[in-house]
Amino acid sequence: MLNFSILSSLIDRFFRLRTCGHAYCARCIIQEFRAQLTKNLAKFSRQKRIHPQLTLPDTQREFQECISCIGRHGGIVSQVFSYLCPVCRQVTGEQPVQCYSLEGILQAACDTLDLSISSVSNLPQAGSFRKRNIFAWLFTK
Repeated sequence: MLNFSILSSLIDRFFRLRTCGHAYCARCIIQEFRAQLTKNLAKFSRQKRIHPQLTLPDTQREFQECISCIGRHGGIVSQVFSYLCPVCRQVTGEQPVQCYSLEGILQAACDTLDLSISSVSNLPQAGSFRKRNIFAWLFTK
């Protein structure tokens, strides 16, 4: 089976960052952006002395409350909900787009080599809000 560098996850779906064009498997970029958002929320909470500390939203309501809290404390939501590309470190605040061409190439290679690609159902999804859009809780746009 094929492995990807960040977290050595099995490759299933690819997403490309709009700002720089780098592509990642869905699991890898979600985990990377979750870690970055956790740090951003903790840093903002420390700077503004927010207690309890802001945490990753898990529902639509928590997401809206988080955005409201940032605004009430004079923060810029787009700065807190921004991420660095793991390769080039370029800042992005836009949802990645699915990279069908890379998925097609991978599928053709796997078919040729008689390998299998993991199911999309294995993506990290906890709440119903996240099931509709795997990046919904990470981006404000």
